[in-house]
Amino acid sequence: KVLRPNPEAVRIAADLNRTALEDPSVRKARVDELKAKVQNGSYRPDSRDVAEALARELFV
Repeated sequence: KVLRPNPEAVRIAADLNRTALEDPSVRKARVDELKAKVQNGSYRPDSRDVAEALARELFV
């Protein structure tokens, strides 16, 4: 059985994520974390996760 996400739940989650990232303290902490990972070579995003996130942002 294929599970499909509830479109309304996906939209709400995306809105909450955007709202959280607009908070300067949350955004700075996340940027600092990612910057450190890039600098030390440990940043390895999963290509499937990246593709799914792009699809959600572009088509929701």
